[in-house]
Amino acid sequence: MQCRELAIAETHTYRSNFTSTVSFPMKIISLLRIASIIFLALTTMLSSTHLFSADTTGNASGVTCEIFHVITSIYTRTADDPAPTTPIVRERFEPVDKTPNIPLIKGHGLAIFFTLDAPYSSLETVRLVVNHPEMKSPDGETSPQVDRTQATMLMDGARTVSYSYTFDEDWELVAGKWSAEIFTGGKRIGSANAFTYDPDAIKFPAFNPRLITLATKRAATDDDRQFLEKLSKQETAEAFAATALLYRLWPEKYRDQFVQSFRIAPDATQTVLPDKEINERVNAIMQLYSDRHPLEIAALIYAGFRKSGYAAQRNEGSKMSLEMMFRGALFTGILPDQNINAVHRLAAAADGKTLPPELAQ
Repeated sequence: MQCRELAIAETHTYRSNFTSTVSFPMKIISLLRIASIIFLALTTMLSSTHLFSADTTGNASGVTCEIFHVITSIYTRTADDPAPTTPIVRERFEPVDKTPNIPLIKGHGLAIFFTLDAPYSSLETVRLVVNHPEMKSPDGETSPQVDRTQATMLMDGARTVSYSYTFDEDWELVAGKWSAEIFTGGKRIGSANAFTYDPDAIKFPAFNPRLITLATKRAATDDDRQFLEKLSKQETAEAFAATALLYRLWPEKYRDQFVQSFRIAPDATQTVLPDKEINERVNAIMQLYSDRHPLEIAALIYAGFRKSGYAAQRNEGSKMSLEMMFRGALFTGILPDQNINAVHRLAAAADGKTLPPELAQ
């Protein structure tokens, strides 16, 4: 079975090209204020190279980890090549991004680096365990998982453990989770998760530019209303933004449709989702749609948590509904001034609540 690991002795020169990313803010008190912060962060951050970073590593003190999406020249096997069981060793790769989300494209792959500082800076070997989605060659052979003794390397004066893999064959393009762990003396001291995805199968079409424009307006025409009405009946994330806009622009006419679409039952069961998994889910959408308008991303994230019953755990122990939080981010995106009180009013109306006097204005 082919094992397309990369020769990475010179990779420290590539790693230095990346700056640190920004963590997703989960521990804030107000749900709707979080929603506004999320949307405003989308607005400002998507114009730069920084994206929200999922917490995809779990390491002992003294161990840090970086995950990269990398690219190499595509390898084409010829009739004179060795048998398919012969490993293909890459001499060089170029980093594309510092991210745990890896698109399944031939010639692309992932690279994971663990840096060992005190008390592990003197380790010369570790046990490396890598698990990945099942990949079967045309002859039915399954690509093995990795469990081996791995020598550490000196990079910029620090001990480093690395694992890399690129995709050259159609049967290797399998979406799923890759996990890498390192051990010493039976103790796990580092772990990292990367996620491979099909960039064509899950990417949604871009929102209609007219919808984006209407989100910035305080009034609209009857023709605009008919346009939004048509969009609101589609089975897409675009429909959520259109429905919210219809209510914002014509509240009396579209109140029932708005409530039916966005109401969250007060007795809905809430299952706490680990912060790490929340971050991973949000980061995957952020990464995949980084070239899109913030309203699109807010709608896609909301669609991913809608009616899920998932919640996050606050520091003081209470739960916060992820559907409510990301619904608020969507509401923020269809308000010209992105006013927090207006977001509260929309949320209260969606749940059929009586508005407090200070929010009814």
